[in-house]
Amino acid sequence: MAADKANGDIEAALAAADAASAEGADGAHEARQQMTKILGIDIPPARCQAHMRASIADPRQAEIKRRMSALRAAAKEAGTAPEANPEFAKLKAENEELNKTTVRLGGEAHFTMAALTDWACKEMIRHSMRQTLAADHKLVEINALHEGDFDRLPAFQLVKNLAPFAEYDAENEAQLKNARAEANRALKRQRDDNKKAGKAGAPAGPAADKQAAGRAANHGAEGAAAGDGASTTFNTYVENATKAVKREEGFEVTRVSDRFRKVLAEICAALVARLTALTAEGINGFLKVRTLNSEHLLVITKILLFNAGCGPNDFAPIQAYADEVLQRHRAHVDAEKARKENSKTDADRAAEEEKKAAAETKKKAERAEAAMKRARELVQLSKELKAEAVTAGPTKA
Repeated sequence: MAADKANGDIEAALAAADAASAEGADGAHEARQQMTKILGIDIPPARCQAHMRASIADPRQAEIKRRMSALRAAAKEAGTAPEANPEFAKLKAENEELNKTTVRLGGEAHFTMAALTDWACKEMIRHSMRQTLAADHKLVEINALHEGDFDRLPAFQLVKNLAPFAEYDAENEAQLKNARAEANRALKRQRDDNKKAGKAGAPAGPAADKQAAGRAANHGAEGAAAGDGASTTFNTYVENATKAVKREEGFEVTRVSDRFRKVLAEICAALVARLTALTAEGINGFLKVRTLNSEHLLVITKILLFNAGCGPNDFAPIQAYADEVLQRHRAHVDAEKARKENSKTDADRAAEEEKKAAAETKKKAERAEAAMKRARELVQLSKELKAEAVTAGPTKA
C-alpha cells in the first residue's frame, strides 16, 4: 500500500534530475560511475538515494516548501523579512509539525540499497541468460526472466509483486517484439532504397530514427514522444550490470535486447521504492524511529525472504554482499579523510580550529540565551501563580 502511494510521486520527483542528466550532467555521472568502481557494483548509491528520497517524500511538505520559497522571493524583492508575513509563519509551523513524522535516510542506507539492488539485478540477468542458452538462443528477451525455476530463487521473492514484473503479458510482449522487428525492417528497406537511388550513406538522422522507432515499439506513440522519462533512470546501470555478467564464464555468447534492459531497469526502480516504503513504514509505524539505516533495510529484506519460505542460507549471501559493499565504502571514506588531512597546511589547520571555536562559542551563546528565556518565563509564571493564590485567599479547613 505504501509503495503504491509512493509510485505516483517518484516520477515527478525524479523528472528534474533526469532532465538535468539529459542536458549533459557529465560530472555527476562520472562521479557515480567512479563510486561504483570503488564499491565493485554497477548500481550507483546516488541514484538509489534519489529514488529512496522520492519514495518517502511527503507531497504536502513539497507544496509547503514551494510556497515558502515563493514568499521568500517576494519578501526579498520587497526588502522585508519573510517571517513578517503571517502566511509564512503558518507554513513554517506546518512544516515543522510534519518534520516530526518525516523519515530520514541514514548516511549509509543508500549504499546498502545499491548493494541489494545490484545483487537482485544480476541474479535476474543470470537467470535470464541461463534460460536463453538452455533454449539454444543468443538474444536475451524479457520472457526468459519468467521462464524456468526463477520462482525458486530468493530474488524472485523480492520482485514478484512489483508491477513491472507481475504485469508481464506474454502476448503483449510478442506484439512489441514483432513491432520492433517491423520497424527495423522498414529502416533497412529505406537504407537500401537510398543506396539504389544513388544517395550516399544512410538517410538523414538514421540513429535518431532507429531510436524513435524502438521507443515507439517499446512504449507506444506516447512513450516515443516523451522519450525515456523517469521510469528508465536505471537503464545505463542495468546495461553496465549486463556487461559485468557477460564477462562471467558461460555467458559471453549472449546478447541482451533493449526491451529486456528497459523492463529490468523499471524493476530495479520499483524494488528500491518498495523496500524503502516498507522499511519506512516499519520503523516509523512500529519502532517509532525516524532514521532509516542499513540494518533496517536488511531486516525488512530478511523478513520478506523468510516469509516466502527462504532460510538463513538464502539470506547469508545477500548479507555478505551488502557487508562487503559497506566495507569498501568505509575504507574509501577513511582513505579520503587521510588524504585530505595529509594535504592540509598549518594555516589550513589553524583556520579550521578557529572556525570550530567560533561555532562552539555561538552554540554556547544560543544555549545561554535559551536558558535565560526559560528563566524569565519561570519567573513570570511564579508571579502569576502567587497573584492567583492571593486572589483566591486562604484555603478553608
